[in-house]
Amino acid sequence: MKLLLAAMTYLLMAAFFCWGILMMMHGKPALLIGVSAVFVVLFAKIGCASH
Repeated sequence: MKLLLAAMTYLLMAAFFCWGILMMMHGKPALLIGVSAVFVVLFAKIGCASH
């Protein structure tokens, strides 16, 4: 179950990163900045929880 949830989360984040890159090409960097910030926070939270 955890593997499925991790895979779904990874795919969702990848989709938002792609969408953010597309929006960045149209001159709207807010989504890419937001997704990057959320990714860093989640990565740090999960990384710190494993230690």
